[in-house]
Amino acid sequence: MKRFAFFTGFLLLTTAVAVPFFFKRGKPARQEADENIRYDINDYLAAEGL
Repeated sequence: MKRFAFFTGFLLLTTAVAVPFFFKRGKPARQEADENIRYDINDYLAAEGL
């Protein structure tokens, strides 16, 4: 029974470590959307005519 508990704990730990890497692999690296790009406040005010 103790061997089963160690095996289950090891399996659970390796799964918890491997799952984030599995999901991270499918995404492009640091691709930002247009609305998330930070602009300089002076450029913004000039573009808006303020």
